[in-house]
Amino acid sequence: MEFWHAISYAPPEQCVGIARAAEAAGFTGLALPDHLLTPLRVESRYPYREGGEIFWDPAAPFPDPWILASVLAQATTRLRFMTYVYVLPLRDPFTAAKAISTAAVLSGDRIVLGAGVGWMEDEFRAVGQPFADRGRRTDDILLLLRKLLAGGPVEHHSEFFDLPPVQLSPVPKRPVPVWIGGHSDAALRRAARADGWVGVNYHEAEVGGLLRRLARFREQAGPARDGYQ
Repeated sequence: MEFWHAISYAPPEQCVGIARAAEAAGFTGLALPDHLLTPLRVESRYPYREGGEIFWDPAAPFPDPWILASVLAQATTRLRFMTYVYVLPLRDPFTAAKAISTAAVLSGDRIVLGAGVGWMEDEFRAVGQPFADRGRRTDDILLLLRKLLAGGPVEHHSEFFDLPPVQLSPVPKRPVPVWIGGHSDAALRRAARADGWVGVNYHEAEVGGLLRRLARFREQAGPARDGYQ
C-alpha cells in the first residue's frame, strides 16, 4: 500500500519542509492542488460538499503545481508528486505539455498527472475557455499530450486542434502516468481508459459504489484501452 499526503492550502514557504518530512516518514508522494484563480463570489456549485459551497478562502494559496513539483523534487530524492487535480481544459495543450514535461524531466520522472475537467464555470469564464465542451476537449488534450510527451515529430488533426508536424523538448524518459479525477459516468469512463482514478473527499460509504462503477467501465474498455500515455 502507498500513502500520499495532500498539501492543499499549505503556506508555500512551508512546502519544502513538508516534502522533506513526508519523504523521511515514508510517504510515496505529495498531492498538489490546482486552481488558476478563485472568484470572490463563486456561482458554480462545488460538487464535493453537500451544500455546494466552497470551503476555502479565495486568498488561499494555489501555487502552480508543476513549478512546485519541480522545486520540491530538488529538495527530495524519491518522493513523487501528483496534481490533485489539474484542470486540463482551462489550458491550451501546448502550455500544459511544456509545463508537465519540464517538471517530469527536472524531477527525474517522479510526477503523476492527476487530471480533471473542472467544475467551476466561473473560472472558465474568467480565462475565456468554453465550459460546455470541456469533457471532449479534455479527451482530445490527453491524446495530444501522449503524443507530445513521447518525443519526436508530432502531427494531430481533430475537432479542437489542427497541428502540423512539431516537436516538444525536453520530454521525459518514461511515460507520465495519468490518473483521472471525478465521479460522473464520463469521468469514470475516462479513468477506465487511463492509468488510474483519483478520489476526492468522498464518504467511506460512497467509495465501494464508485469502485464498482469504475471496474465495470474498465471491463467495458477491455485490454485495448487508449492508455493516455
